[in-house]
Amino acid sequence: MASLRCAAAAALAALAALCLAGTVHAQDACPAAVYQALGPQLDAKRFAPAERGGTVVAATCKPSPQDDNTLLAALAYGSDDVKTLFVGVLDKKTLRILRSYRTDIGEDSATEIGASSLRLDTARYQLDEKTRAIGLRFNSAAHGPSCADFSAQDDLTLFVPDGVHLRPVLTLPMSQARALAGCMGHGGDDTVVAEFAELTMALEKTATHGYADLSVQAAIVKEKMSDIGAGKKRKERWTLHYDGKRYQLGKGAPWWVKDSILTLPPSD
Repeated sequence: MASLRCAAAAALAALAALCLAGTVHAQDACPAAVYQALGPQLDAKRFAPAERGGTVVAATCKPSPQDDNTLLAALAYGSDDVKTLFVGVLDKKTLRILRSYRTDIGEDSATEIGASSLRLDTARYQLDEKTRAIGLRFNSAAHGPSCADFSAQDDLTLFVPDGVHLRPVLTLPMSQARALAGCMGHGGDDTVVAEFAELTMALEKTATHGYADLSVQAAIVKEKMSDIGAGKKRKERWTLHYDGKRYQLGKGAPWWVKDSILTLPPSD
């Protein structure tokens, strides 16, 4: 997928549970009125959940933590191998789109949008005094390759307001693995060695080009695939700086940033 890239090795038992991170709880479901209101605004036909014969394959909605008068929504819709991702801030009463992001996503063996692929992250990503980013987490439903040297899940994208648009400033998979020897996907093989990294993010007090620097910490464990759970955990840290358009990895970045930081295209 050109955007929200997720090369998942689903055959890995250690990573299979990560897909559950994207499960949409009942309280995060979008009301029927959202579908009815967004269909005409997006010029989308049969804008209803797929299980009801519509084209919407994934949807999640949450009240905005910043403004009681707005609702956050993220939906993926379409048919065949291309889906459209919509992320929007809606007027809670009228459900009119106030600002939004929209782009097409191509599906392939590594990227597939399922019913639980999208989750809104409303943690306090306060990038400056006036700007609180909206987080969207994506988990691919694709089975992925049977033999992989790298895998990533739980892609976190941060969006900031930009006029009537939402602009992505960072996409980073928060769960990753890379093969050091052999091929991931052959679980019981003693020759397969991999590193697993679980990422967390915090805002620094320092800022670059107006937005807070982002401190990313990785909890990393190196393990044989035949003996998952026996490895010792170590921690690494890296800081991302805003360049006026998006967050950049910088020189000398560790593999869990360099191999995975992504850039989404501008809104359609």
